[in-house]
Amino acid sequence: EGADVELQHLLAIDPGFQLPESVAPPELGQRFSSLRRATVGRLALTVEPADAVVRIDGRPTDGAAREIPLLAGTRTVTARRPGYADVELQLEIRPGRSTPLDLRMERDSAMLRLVSRPAGARVLIDGQPAGETAGQAPEGYPLPASAARYPRAEFSAPLRVGGLVPGSHRLEVELEGFRPYRAVVEVPELRDYDAGAIVLDREEGTVVLRHLPRGAMITANGKEVRATPLGADAGRLRLPPGVFHLMVTDPAAGVFETRVSLADRQETEIQVALRPGLTLLGVVGGDRVAAGQLRTALIEAGEGLEHWAFIDRSERSEDLLARPEVSAQALRAAAEPAGGPPPVNWSGVQQLLGRNAPGSVYLLAVLSDDLLASYVDLWFLPAAPGPAQPDRRRLPTHKPDLVKQAIADFDRPLELQRPWLGALLVDSPAAQGPVVAALVPRGPAATSGLQPADEVVSALGQATKTTAELETLIAAQTPGSSLSVTVRRQGALKTLDLELGTSPQVVPLDSPDLIYAAISAYLTALAADPFDGTPPWLIGLNQAAVYLHGRAFDEAVRVLRGIEAPPGDGLGQGAVDYWLALALRALGPDYADQARQALERAAAQPGARLFHNDGPLVAPRARGRLAAQTSGG
Repeated sequence: EGADVELQHLLAIDPGFQLPESVAPPELGQRFSSLRRATVGRLALTVEPADAVVRIDGRPTDGAAREIPLLAGTRTVTARRPGYADVELQLEIRPGRSTPLDLRMERDSAMLRLVSRPAGARVLIDGQPAGETAGQAPEGYPLPASAARYPRAEFSAPLRVGGLVPGSHRLEVELEGFRPYRAVVEVPELRDYDAGAIVLDREEGTVVLRHLPRGAMITANGKEVRATPLGADAGRLRLPPGVFHLMVTDPAAGVFETRVSLADRQETEIQVALRPGLTLLGVVGGDRVAAGQLRTALIEAGEGLEHWAFIDRSERSEDLLARPEVSAQALRAAAEPAGGPPPVNWSGVQQLLGRNAPGSVYLLAVLSDDLLASYVDLWFLPAAPGPAQPDRRRLPTHKPDLVKQAIADFDRPLELQRPWLGALLVDSPAAQGPVVAALVPRGPAATSGLQPADEVVSALGQATKTTAELETLIAAQTPGSSLSVTVRRQGALKTLDLELGTSPQVVPLDSPDLIYAAISAYLTALAADPFDGTPPWLIGLNQAAVYLHGRAFDEAVRVLRGIEAPPGDGLGQGAVDYWLALALRALGPDYADQARQALERAAAQPGARLFHNDGPLVAPRARGRLAAQTSGG
């Protein structure tokens, strides 16, 4: 009896169940067959139309099977199909027998069939909802030739809409983010109609970016997007309607930001003007009052920059600031004189930022105390390929104007040219002003009438008692301008108009007034600008100065070895050779021979100068270092 109950349960679940003969014992198989004949009958079903959905007791039948096993008893059969009147009837199924049923459904309306790309579209007939496309077009479903260029998987399963009476009907297919499809369907008679495959086009506008650097990264509202190239320096973005914050980032040239409002089918053209990017990572330290005030001051100052793009990522840098190497404790320790290895792996931080944050210089503010901060350290780290060595400014927290000024200094232009005098000046206790010791042949001073042994007692009406005073006054002039000087020559005073020349200039190796991270970013952008006329050797020599300042001696060597500077007097190849020797020597004894050879080349250029054409002579310094090496120093 227990086995019979289980078998009856199986048949109740699936009246068509067959007990495998290879598994069941003969006696059990006989009992199952007997039980099946006593409880199960068959329905011999034919339906017109053949694609009607037939359900028996609410369960759908297999559309391919028309000999359907059913439990004996009264069964409810329903048939539904758009375009036909629903059918519902009851019939008696007798055990062990086949009961025929011929369903002929009555046409009561026309039916419209369609598929959409993509699925999920809302269909309306005469303004009334008629269903939603879903699923995927089955294999073998006929798609029109116009749909052949799209994968079948992108089309929905067929949607069938009934209830159409003869006449004209408005068909609308809608999906958010796509242009609606609208058509008029003519229904002359009650039959099936096929609207075909309806391909919905995305709603989109076009943004044309001019002067777009090759390989630049573009983001729209924080998500990376790709532009279709348009010629050598332009790209096309296709975006859905809306308001977008566009950012273009190039590792060399910098950052460009703008907001654009775009409507469907609208085309907007934007001129990309890249600027170096100053990226605020956040304020580290537990003094929330000071942190809030400091962040406000930094943002106000950053947004006022003219030549830099200010990027505030302080609210999106939590993961970075949670790393122990950039914790308040680690950065406070890094700001103090250290006798051991540096507590911050700036190279690792630089690489991490390069992968996750746009910018040319990264700014991190570190408060001195978590409870009551009295000062803040502003760390400025250049992005690669700049040296992985930050600049630091320490400022009092109660003077926000000083904080703002530190940011405003980023707009201070980097001057790669300066006035050129073309004279060697020395101080003498026997003279009332700097004495002209030598003149550059055909230089500005010589052509303006200055002579050796002249004492320059004043310039522009100001007394010049020392060489430093005169050099400071000259440096403040514009290259190519005229400078009125009074000289004492053989006891008599004489006024001359010096026509100052123009000299290339290199940043000093260690100036507390400079932010070398900003200089590094500016030089990187300058080197990438194909329209800038600055000589590549001068850009490279300044980059080498930044690397030497940051003690990135290997990078300095790479840059210096690639420079082809002009030989001879003034700033040029002599400075390249001298700095190459310094960098090689700093790398250790393995490069001692190469360092000596570079010093010998520098010593052989008597008129070569450091920093600018009026700067310190290279040769005496090189000879001094050679002598120190020879003596074992």
